[in-house]
Parts: sequence; structure tokens; C-alpha cells
Amino acid sequence: MKKNILRAIALGLMTVILCVLLSSCSSLSDPDKTAQSLESAGYAVVYNNGEGETNAAALPQGSIATIMAYNGNEFIYITYYEDIAAAEDAWGAAQSAAEALKKNNENVVYKKSGNIIYYGTKQALKDAK
Repeated sequence: MKKNILRAIALGLMTVILCVLLSSCSSLSDPDKTAQSLESAGYAVVYNNGEGETNAAALPQGSIATIMAYNGNEFIYITYYEDIAAAEDAWGAAQSAAEALKKNNENVVYKKSGNIIYYGTKQALKDAK
């Protein structure tokens, strides 16, 4: 009986640890690292994290950072929002814009992941990670 309880506790702890590790490994979660990854992959990157009066005014409402990057035919646009609710509010407009791009380019992907919305080519997404 005690062995079963210990096994259940150990399994629960391992599950929690695995969840924490996997959630911290989100490749797009840090805008600074994502911008650096794209730059090192040869992309022209415009990164706005809201520092300075001009940059703060240029950010979409509810967002804390944006990354626009392109390299020839490859491109990606990533917006980091303050919280999941702000991303939900912006998702409709972003989805419409991404669907319009997808009509002209079947390699375009778009997604909302937590407080991040991104759309761009499949290769650019791979390079961002």
C-alpha cells in the first residue's frame, strides 16, 4: 500500500517537473532571443520592445514587443502581448491578415500561442526557433 502511494507521488512530481521543463522551452517565448536567432540566420530584423517614446507609441495596443523579419521570400511577424486576454482580443484581426497572406502563399502559417501571435513562412518560423 505504501509503495503504491510513493509511486503515485513520484509519478506526480515527475509529471509536474516535465510540464515545467516543457513550458520553459518554448522557443518563441523570449523576444530578445528570437530576434537574435533571426539575425544570426541572416534575416533583416525590426525589433521593437517599447523602449523609448517613439517605439512605445508604435506598439499595437496591449502588446509589449514586436518582431518583423524578412530574408528574401521568407518573413515572419511576431507580436508579444501583455497577457493572454490581450492576445485573444487581437487574434481576430491578426487571423484575417494571415489568411489573406495565405491565399497568395501556401507556405504561410499563423498561430496564437498563449500571449504570442505570429504569422509568416514555415521556414522563417523554423529559423526563429
